[in-house]
Amino acid sequence: MSALIARPTHALPEDPGSLAFTTTTETTILAGKSVTYDLYAPDGPSQPAPIVVVGHGFQRTRANMADWGRELARRGHVAAVPGFPGSDHAANGKIVAELLDWLVTASQQAGSPLAGRVDGSRRAAVGFSAGGLAALLAASQDPEIDVVVGLDPVDSSGLAAAAAAAIKAPVIFILGEPGSCNNNGNAASVFASLVAPRLSLRVKNATHCDAESPTGFLCELVCGAQDKARHLSFRRYAFAALDYLLRCDATMAPWLGGASAKADTGITDIVVQAGFPPTPSCATAPDAGPPADDAGPDVDATTRDAGEARPPHDAGPVRSDSAQAGDGSTPHDDGCSMTRRPRPAPPLLPSALLLLLLLRSRPKNTRR
Repeated sequence: MSALIARPTHALPEDPGSLAFTTTTETTILAGKSVTYDLYAPDGPSQPAPIVVVGHGFQRTRANMADWGRELARRGHVAAVPGFPGSDHAANGKIVAELLDWLVTASQQAGSPLAGRVDGSRRAAVGFSAGGLAALLAASQDPEIDVVVGLDPVDSSGLAAAAAAAIKAPVIFILGEPGSCNNNGNAASVFASLVAPRLSLRVKNATHCDAESPTGFLCELVCGAQDKARHLSFRRYAFAALDYLLRCDATMAPWLGGASAKADTGITDIVVQAGFPPTPSCATAPDAGPPADDAGPDVDATTRDAGEARPPHDAGPVRSDSAQAGDGSTPHDDGCSMTRRPRPAPPLLPSALLLLLLLRSRPKNTRR
């Protein structure tokens, strides 16, 4: 782990980054399937960066998480947003884990566009809705993943709950209000099954669509309109977790269940368990500095309004002509129909809504 300096890089966690970046689209074989992914990488020479894979939801595409990829790159992460080739959640979890390995391997190869640009010791899996399920399943299989961020994640047939005990990486759930599009908030049962350090919090009045970006007409029609301020709350806590755990930015710690989170009037149902946030491994590096004084509650503490815990692949990357082309994947099966080191069918919607889901809507750009 290279030395990092713990210093404030953003006044608020969601403040935009300033780095230029390059977007490319590539295709490779992951989990035995052809997977197209968009890669967002900061430009210019720099020390190796953390690697983050961002998963989209059921009945969505990688285009619906493009703003997450762009902003992660602006903040100094290398981000990959794959298009899941179907709703086989177990396969999608393997795709997330294998894509992380694939990109780390590429960075170790001379002549690769990523040569020397990825720090394989700092890895994150982030996912919206069923993409959150894929991130959790990936972490249950891959002890190299350092943090999991679930953006209103949705379990399917208890897959994530069953895998929870095998997840050793710290986990943060940023939740919307319970409803049909997140299976009535069934991430709560997953959170209760986890044993890793973890944080759960809810964005007040958030719809399921508030977590993705850019969203679109179809999601908003079925799951509720997106609101700019609520979407920024999802970014706030996701980026705080990633910057603290992957970049050793101690100024982010108070947002992770500590004083800043408690003072945030847009957040409720904060639950901190098992010593979240843990001390990031980079804090032991020279000049990293200690974590912030207010690093969040102690082990198994529950804060304000907690209530109920509401294979190697041998096909090389192939360049695609379009960085934002659809991937033909079927978006998210959550009802919106949308460690660490040492199918069944989705819920059915009324037939009229199901027909609407078969229509692709052009995503609405909500970047601010």
